[in-house]
Amino acid sequence: MKFHFSHSQCRGPKKIERAPREQAAEEPGNRICSELIDSYHPSLCVVAGATRRRSIRRIAHSLVVNPGRLADGSVAWLDRNQPADHGVEFFKI
Repeated sequence: MKFHFSHSQCRGPKKIERAPREQAAEEPGNRICSELIDSYHPSLCVVAGATRRRSIRRIAHSLVVNPGRLADGSVAWLDRNQPADHGVEFFKI
């Protein structure tokens, strides 16, 4: 299954409820989320995931961030003026 969208659609940030298969380590990733990222090509995609699996990953041109669960006190700070590998910091609040 492949999603096709018009060029006029927003390429801005997206939020996805489950990590794509490229980012899920122990847990099975969501194939549909992977297809959405591949089809939309968002510059930033925030995905839900376990705090112990929080991470950043680049999938093609999309920066995919799992900040962890806010209920665990886990947050991520993104500085878009920095390169992706240096622009995301994880914190506990």
